[in-house]
Amino acid sequence: MCSVDTVFLVTVRFLIAGAVLVGILVATRRVPALLNAAAHDLSRMALLGLTGILGMGLLLFASVRYTIAVNAGILINANPIFIVLLAVCIGERITLGKISGIAIGVLGCVLVVTSRAAQSAQPPENNILGCALAVGAALSWAVFTVAGKGMVRKYGGMVTTTLATVCGSAMLLVVMALRRTPIVTDPTILGWIAFVGIVPTALGFFLWYHALETVEAGRLGPLQFIAPVGTAAIGAAFLGEEIAHTAVLGMVLVFVGIYCSSIRSTAEAPPLKGEPQT
Repeated sequence: MCSVDTVFLVTVRFLIAGAVLVGILVATRRVPALLNAAAHDLSRMALLGLTGILGMGLLLFASVRYTIAVNAGILINANPIFIVLLAVCIGERITLGKISGIAIGVLGCVLVVTSRAAQSAQPPENNILGCALAVGAALSWAVFTVAGKGMVRKYGGMVTTTLATVCGSAMLLVVMALRRTPIVTDPTILGWIAFVGIVPTALGFFLWYHALETVEAGRLGPLQFIAPVGTAAIGAAFLGEEIAHTAVLGMVLVFVGIYCSSIRSTAEAPPLKGEPQT
């Protein structure tokens, strides 16, 4: 996978994801809903494709070319910070619980990621650029999450995910054509890309937007802290990797952070039955 061009990898990944999602809509006879969304909110869906598909996809993969993976991992997993800040634009509140939860969660991610990181044999090619690209990927995902809130409420998670993926894939195809990106035909590599396109991409992106239908963006964002925890757990279960004590502490902090960020304050809590709303 290391020899595969970044643009080719990202483009094929999302093309496969888009094809799977469109196929599901066809099978469930929801194509009219997709066409309705395209007719009325294509520009907004294109923004989601630009940020969550093209922007996040390319920037994240590009970042690991210039900095070590541990730096990119920490920065991309810190994107809930941007989500909470941007969520103010759609009327969500920044609470003490969210701030403390994110701070604890980020610390937990740092401990998990750094404890799993092998020592780099070579120094990063351009650490500042690599870290900047990772921050750009995190910000792109935050915009994708916050800007998608209204769309998932209007059209549902499945339709919004599908149209955003189709728009982003079309943009990636243009980039790929302009760069004259080399095409890989190795069946093994294509098989791995297909897996990534179907499971973590098509399924993962749909579940993310499906959850956003009912959960505040500022509360959903910190759930991404589970990603490095899950990676460490899978590595231990299937690859025999040892989980260091610092990683265990980090996992605990991640779940504490998620809990803190999900607590509703008295001001946010819905009024009890019979109480007047203010």
